[in-house]
Amino acid sequence: MSDLGDADGGEVSKEVLRQLVGRSETVSTEDALSSVRFATSTKLYNLWQTLPGHPPQHAAFSLGALSPELLPKMVVIDVLRHGEDYRFRFYGSTHVAHFGGDLTGLTTRDVEKAVPASNVIRQLYDHVLALKDAVFFRLTYLNQTDVIKRATGVMMPLTDENGAITRLIGGMDWYRE
Repeated sequence: MSDLGDADGGEVSKEVLRQLVGRSETVSTEDALSSVRFATSTKLYNLWQTLPGHPPQHAAFSLGALSPELLPKMVVIDVLRHGEDYRFRFYGSTHVAHFGGDLTGLTTRDVEKAVPASNVIRQLYDHVLALKDAVFFRLTYLNQTDVIKRATGVMMPLTDENGAITRLIGGMDWYRE
C-alpha cells in the first residue's frame, strides 16, 4: 500500500498513516495563476473576482452559473459560529471519488473523527477566515480508501449582507505524482 515504513523497516499501519499523512501548504496567487496544476482554481478565482464586493456576498454566487466542468470539482462550505466549525453544503463528485465518501452535510469535526489528518482542511478554512481573501494551496493526505492523494486548489470567502464570512467556496484539481 505504501512505501512508508517505521524506524525498524516495518510497514506503518493504515491507522498510523491516517494520523500522519495530512498536510497543506499555501501557494502565492501569482504562482498558482501561472501553473497548469491550478487550472480549476484559476477559473474559479477569476469568476470570484468578478463578483461584487470584497469579499463578495454569497447571494451574488450561484452554483447554477458555473460551467458544468467546474461543478464536480467544487465545494461549498457553511461557516458555523464564526469558524468554530464548518459544514459541507456541496461536495462535488470528483471530491467524493478521491476522498472515498460524500461529505455533504457533515462538519469538519465529523470528518476529523474518522480521518484525523483531515485537520489540515480546518486549518486551511481558518486561514481563509483570518485573511478574508482567497487562499491557493497544495494538499496531501491519505483518503478513506487508503490511497495517498494530492490536490491543488483555492478556497475563497463569501459574506452575508452584514459582511460576516458565512460561506467558503473552493475548487481543486487532483493528481498523482
